[in-house]
Amino acid sequence: MDIILAGNGELKKEAVPEVSDWEKAKHVCPGCQAYYK
Repeated sequence: MDIILAGNGELKKEAVPEVSDWEKAKHVCPGCQAYYK
């Protein structure tokens, strides 16, 4: 969920240090179940 929030600008990207490629993360997240909750 933190990846989604950071990708949308609702959370600082520094809060999710394991993500190195934000463009790729944004394309993967819509398929995640947490995205639709």
